[in-house]
Amino acid sequence: MAGCLLTVVIWLAATAALFWFGSGAPGETVAAVIGAGVGTCFCVQMATWFMTRSRHRRLSAQYSRLYGPVPQEARVVGTRTGGTVGRLLGGTSGYLIGGIVGAAADIRAEAKKYEHMSDGQRQLLQQIRRISLVSPILTSTFMVGALLMSWVFVVVYEMVRAIVGA
Repeated sequence: MAGCLLTVVIWLAATAALFWFGSGAPGETVAAVIGAGVGTCFCVQMATWFMTRSRHRRLSAQYSRLYGPVPQEARVVGTRTGGTVGRLLGGTSGYLIGGIVGAAADIRAEAKKYEHMSDGQRQLLQQIRRISLVSPILTSTFMVGALLMSWVFVVVYEMVRAIVGA
């Protein structure tokens, strides 16, 4: 996923700041650190979203100009064959066998989609499909949860350290 490394770096920096201030920090300080982390995460994810959306539009326009409209069936990756076979066979081994059978069926279905395409067309279509747009709001929500868990970890760490006497 695009922007994931920067999100992890932001989380690590905010967690380090929480450890720096410690569990005795005022609530405003903790809220400021968490807010700054979430705000920075949101800004980075918005920039990533704009860049990936722009690249996706550019590649789609190039594909449309060269080969016509982007095929709808090529936008969906895989099928639900594996899960269906696993449910029919039942049990843990059934899901394993169903997953293998489903993967084989999915690979065959994917290969059939591209049989009539040239190499250049296939490569461009695969580039378009590989682009995944990020969700800045969803990622920022996850960042709130991650930073709250980091804060809990800071509090627990300092309590254990106080009990042990280190």
